[in-house]
Amino acid sequence: DFKRFREGLPPEFSRKKAMELYDSVRSSMNIKENKVWQIAPKYDFQTLREEYVSKNIFNVGDLVENVNTGLIGRIIRRGTNYLICVTEDNIMFKSWIKDIAEAYTEKIMNRKMRTPKKPNTLFGTGGRTKNAIDAVPGQTQKGLDFINKYRKK
Repeated sequence: DFKRFREGLPPEFSRKKAMELYDSVRSSMNIKENKVWQIAPKYDFQTLREEYVSKNIFNVGDLVENVNTGLIGRIIRRGTNYLICVTEDNIMFKSWIKDIAEAYTEKIMNRKMRTPKKPNTLFGTGGRTKNAIDAVPGQTQKGLDFINKYRKK
């Protein structure tokens, strides 16, 4: 982190000299330059803002969650550093881009048919289990959901 490295140097060091020293120390320690964005996007506001301005993240129609309030909604308008979103209950909320994360929605595929002509053969789904039980004569489904019986529905 060049910013913290520079804080430890005397004020007489110019930015150019400090950068040269930083690069030589980093290369002698065999440390490659990395982007903080991949590791902790919440703490790297400048890169977050660059990605936002270039429209790589948080586009209109995306499902997002406010990390402070927990509200989940779709983006209806992009501001300079903020988003205006609407939940399914028509609650409108504004959030700074630093307080927003992509919302995760779990898809549960418990039906036997994925589409009208294709059976559900996706691993880890209840539909695959139902199809396997139907394929083997004399099998019944009991006790398969013992792990998830206390899970919120």
